[in-house]
Order: sequence, then structure tokens, then C-alpha cells
Amino acid sequence: MVKIDAIISSPYKRAIQTIEDIAKHHHIEVQVMEELKERTLKGNYRLSEEEIHKAIESSFEDADFSLQEGESVNDVQNRAIPVIHHLIKKHKGKTIIIGTHGNVMAIILNYFNKKYGYDFWQSTTKPDIYKLIFLSTKLVDVQRLWEE
Repeated sequence: MVKIDAIISSPYKRAIQTIEDIAKHHHIEVQVMEELKERTLKGNYRLSEEEIHKAIESSFEDADFSLQEGESVNDVQNRAIPVIHHLIKKHKGKTIIIGTHGNVMAIILNYFNKKYGYDFWQSTTKPDIYKLIFLSTKLVDVQRLWEE
């Protein structure tokens, strides 16, 4: 069994619920970090599924693109990446679990490697589990662990 040293989550209930059994099993308190919350894609207006996908695709093509009242890829990276760097440095050589959301996860991965964009995001499932390995703050490996 892998020793888990810390568990961090978005404040959103669904992210916490995804990792709470692991936290209980390892007797580790979940640390909540606001910066890992899901991306705000739009304001208080409705979009079709097709429009949502097109907006997400456009945002990976142009990191400054956002819908009205929404966050761009750059906006999300500006709030999430400093937290990721902090966690990597604080827990160097240790195993941590981060509970976040598909779009934010893809945007974080995209920061470290541009191959993680719209197609990657579209291929993820809910829930999904990825193991990331860092050497210092360089992402060196990504493995999908979730089996449907």
C-alpha cells in the first residue's frame, strides 16, 4: 500500500466526496484549497452542451479566451499553479492526493505540457484518477489509474 502524506481538495462537495474514503482510511484530514475549485466557464446564462464544448476547445486554443463572466485557461493557471508549486515543494518526495475537477486538472496539466488540452479533457471521465510524477517542479510522468 502506498503511504499517503497529505490530501488536498477543491472546496466543492463532489471533489471532497471523491477522496473522503481515502482520507478516512489513512486517518488524514482533507485540506481544502479554494484555488483548486472548478473553473467558472460562464456567468449565469445557459449554454447547450455543444456550446460548452466549443468554449472549452476555444480556451485551449487561445489561453486568454473566456466567455462573459468566465475564466480563461490563463486565469485558472494563475490561481492554481502557485498552489501546485507550493504543494510540490512542501511535500517533496512524498505522496499527496489532490481532489479537483476535470477542467481544472486538464488546465494544470496543460501548464506543464501543452499536449494536455481539449482532447485530453474530453477523454477524461467523472470520476477519474491520474498519477503525476514530478522531479522538482517538472512533470515527468502522467499515468491514468482509473479503470471504468
